[in-house]
Amino acid sequence: HDIYARVGIFLGFVHYFQSLCFYGLGHINIEIRAFWVSYACVGVIAVLNCLIIRFEIIPSNPNKKQYLRGCQYCGALAVLSAAIGMSLDFRVEFDPNMIALSWGFVFLAYILQLLYALRLLEVVLPDTDLDGLTERLGASFLPEGWTKIPSSFSHVYYFVAPPTKLQPGQNDLVREIKQGGGGAYDEVLGSTLKGSSAAAAEAPKESDDYRKFHDSMPQFAFDKHVAPWRLVASIQFALPCAWCFLILGTIVDVIIGDQALVTAPHWSRPPMTRMSLAPHELGTPLGGPWAAGDKPFIPEQMAWHEE
Repeated sequence: HDIYARVGIFLGFVHYFQSLCFYGLGHINIEIRAFWVSYACVGVIAVLNCLIIRFEIIPSNPNKKQYLRGCQYCGALAVLSAAIGMSLDFRVEFDPNMIALSWGFVFLAYILQLLYALRLLEVVLPDTDLDGLTERLGASFLPEGWTKIPSSFSHVYYFVAPPTKLQPGQNDLVREIKQGGGGAYDEVLGSTLKGSSAAAAEAPKESDDYRKFHDSMPQFAFDKHVAPWRLVASIQFALPCAWCFLILGTIVDVIIGDQALVTAPHWSRPPMTRMSLAPHELGTPLGGPWAAGDKPFIPEQMAWHEE
């Protein structure tokens, strides 16, 4: 739970920073209309996103195959592709060739986003062949048997793992309270005295309890709730699915038109307005049941245009 909570925080930050990039592109290009600012402002945020990814994702398991190695930086390249596409789409003069080229950058941005989402899914999946990290001074250490963790984040695990064994004279009070017997419990009751028949009778049971508790997986491994890695991986898996759906939808828009399935902007109708039942409101929002221009407009019909 602690490990995937750390991974979940990382995913939240990188997706938030990348969403700021696309929001900045839309706001600066559409509202501010500043050409160079859209590249400068969004570029700084994209660099920040790359730095966080560089510091967090460091593959450390040589046994794990990296199918999309390096694709974690495709998110920043997708932002650059989207910025170029918007610059071509909002150019001063109309050019069909530039429109076709902007569509190419749109698909390039979507494909890069798909690779980026798949790479993040790859790194958050747990390793099945991780043997743990060698214990050395100043480095991260994972107890043996902790295999359901992503090794690419092993250098940023900041928590205290339980010991794998007890030193002479140490007692595990938590185990003694939960299971009873062993350690100070037997010493207080005198059942561990040398030569005692009670100690001889209880020794195998004490050894079995000790081995069962300390050689098994951590207690949260027996939790009946959803495994943390399944929960995080399911959330991340939704992103590649969403990008595949968006790519297919964009292909449909290229074929039938990007406004073929919604009401297109009209000179006499405000945006985000549903179609009216024909033949009403053919002229203006306050018009009559005749087409625009068939009869002279009255002042009430022209009030909307004046406003």
